[in-house]
Amino acid sequence: MISVLMSKHVYAEFEPRIQAILKETGAEVKFELVEPEAVPVSGPQVDAAFLTLDIRHSAEGLKRFIERISAPGFKWVHFPGSGVSQHKWLPPLMSRGVRVTTSTGANAESVAVTALTGMLMLARRAAAWIDDRHTGQWNTWSEPEAPADLAGQTVVVVGVGAIGGRFARFAKMLGMKVIGVRRSPRRDDDAADSIVPPAELPRLLPQCDWLVLTCPLTDDTFHMVNAAALARMKKSAHVINVARGEVVDDSALIPALQENRIAGAYLDVFPQEPPAADSPVWKLPNLILSPHIAALSSGNQWRATEIFMHNMARFSSGEALVNEVPRG
Repeated sequence: MISVLMSKHVYAEFEPRIQAILKETGAEVKFELVEPEAVPVSGPQVDAAFLTLDIRHSAEGLKRFIERISAPGFKWVHFPGSGVSQHKWLPPLMSRGVRVTTSTGANAESVAVTALTGMLMLARRAAAWIDDRHTGQWNTWSEPEAPADLAGQTVVVVGVGAIGGRFARFAKMLGMKVIGVRRSPRRDDDAADSIVPPAELPRLLPQCDWLVLTCPLTDDTFHMVNAAALARMKKSAHVINVARGEVVDDSALIPALQENRIAGAYLDVFPQEPPAADSPVWKLPNLILSPHIAALSSGNQWRATEIFMHNMARFSSGEALVNEVPRG
């Protein structure tokens, strides 16, 4: 019997589906269901815990959650998203042997759709339509000003995982040439026309029309898009970042946009969130931004819960867990 700490609200929302998975897998689970704002800091020993979004977004609830799972004997914590590097309280737990899994893939559809939205808005210059509506103008473009067709353009996707792979499929549907950047070689189910290792990225930059960032933040990807990289890109090229803010060097990207050294960018993430009130990003006409909500979707919580529940069966039978974070 596995004892599990979990939000009572998330459990209540998905109870029939949770019980169906338990029946299907045969996993025996005892749930301790808690209020997100008032997670008990002490109580019966729990083996595992699911850090659901409602607990994670409660400052007091998260503090209590961390204290509870720091108890001796705790074994495994599951996260609702894909990234855990921002949680500085995790390494001490992992050093004690606590296992960590993520919900990588649960939000892939929504992030990829949002990145595609940014691409389409930039490609069709949709921001100008919105501005004209607010100013009451009816501006039409002449034929020489017409936006370029997306079909035939080249998109370079850095990080062809669940999100990047989904975006690659969208881009192929639009008739674009897709080059993926990833350490592992191309697989049969990859939508990208080709996959190249990260060392090849500088060679690709002069030919790409769209640089789409869907990679994790690591030492290798920190400021991957810097002044040198931007200098290699065409004036007609665009950058889309739905990865992490620090993958792009803002001190290089902002001047490149201001001086029209690249055509535009869509950013969902920033090194400082929100950007400072006096930051140029708020007024750049060739920049579309969103407040780090690319992953937001009503279906994410269930998809994360489903991953957790199937991992529960693996945990109980001693099998390898899906999306387990390797220990440093």
